[in-house]
Order: sequence, then structure tokens, then C-alpha cells
Amino acid sequence: NTGCSAKFNYKRLKESHLKHVIDTVLAMDTARNLRILLLGGKSETDLNERLREAAGDPRVITTPTTEGIRRGMHYIAACDACLTGDTFGLHAAIALKIPSVAFFTISCDAEIDMYDRGTIIRANVPCRPCWKPWCPDPICLDRIDLHALAEAVWRVLTNHTGMIP
Repeated sequence: NTGCSAKFNYKRLKESHLKHVIDTVLAMDTARNLRILLLGGKSETDLNERLREAAGDPRVITTPTTEGIRRGMHYIAACDACLTGDTFGLHAAIALKIPSVAFFTISCDAEIDMYDRGTIIRANVPCRPCWKPWCPDPICLDRIDLHALAEAVWRVLTNHTGMIP
């Protein structure tokens, strides 16, 4: 899930970070069985298309982003695992019992229960949690361990879905 509310834009990974995680997870899939669905709302339409094009791999698929919350939840439900920030996508995945990897840049992970179906990766910053809608130096966006995110996605896929690497 590439999206987040415009109100808390620092919950979103940078495009280059998303690309790195996608490329890393695809490289882990030596059997080439994995499909990556790019999820999000209307504001992620162009981003998701750029990510799909940048991947240059037919295993990366954009999902419709303009069909509303109910249809968006159907796309989340179609996933074996979900990588998302602390957004509606995370809460929907938890409600749908989709194993997830959640990254927390500015928000407070202590408020989230993954119900033993996933893991949390936190930004390594002293100012987190923070609810500022604007920051002069959003270091939290660069303090997420992207390799740890990719490894966590792979671990969640293999541990929770029985997928054979």
C-alpha cells in the first residue's frame, strides 16, 4: 500500500524507497511465483504507475485506485501479505487478517496490535512519534531500514502463507 492521507504525508515512503523494496523483494523470489499488487487511493494513481513501469517486471501490478474504500478492501483481501505505513491500509489489512509489515515513520506503533500476523519496522529517530503535518527536516523518511522492510515482507510471506521461497 503506497498511500497515506495528505494530512500526514510523512507516513508515506519516498518513491525511491518503495522502488528499492519492490526490487529487493522481487529479487528474493527466485521461483518467480510472487505478484506485487500496488494499492492506494486516488492520489497514488500516478505513483503506482511509475513504480510499475520502473520495476519493468510483469509481476508488479497496479490495482484501481479510484473505486472507493469498499473495492479497495477487496484488493487488500486479495493479498497474501501487505506492506503499508500506519494508514487506513494497515487497519484494513489487520481487520481482514492479512499478514502485514507495517512501517512507522512519524506515528506511534505502541497503539497497533498486529495480532501475531506480521511485524513492525520503526524509523530510527529520537523525535518519533510526531504528529506534525509539516517538518523542516523529515529525517524519519530516511531512517527506515529498507532491507529490513524487504526481509520482513519475505518472512511474513513465507511464515504466514506457506509460500515456498
